[in-house]
Amino acid sequence: MKFRSMTLADDPFKKITDFLDKQVVTGFLNLAIPIAVLSIIGLVLAAYMSHDDHSKAKFKSGLFYVCGVTIVLLLSRVIIGWLKFNIR
Repeated sequence: MKFRSMTLADDPFKKITDFLDKQVVTGFLNLAIPIAVLSIIGLVLAAYMSHDDHSKAKFKSGLFYVCGVTIVLLLSRVIIGWLKFNIR
């Protein structure tokens, strides 16, 4: 009688992790980065064409936050890779 070696089953979360990493995150970034760039262009044009000083200040503060979010989106692949490397 031949005994089978006792091995642990494959990691059940491996497929879920691969799906989230490769499809969901990549799909979100492929959608969010062009939207962020278009919103930067729209805010710059709105601040340029605005005649009221108060609305110019509001557009410029919005531009600051949108640029910050865009930088985080562009660096997100690097951040995720760094987190994966340091968690393991």
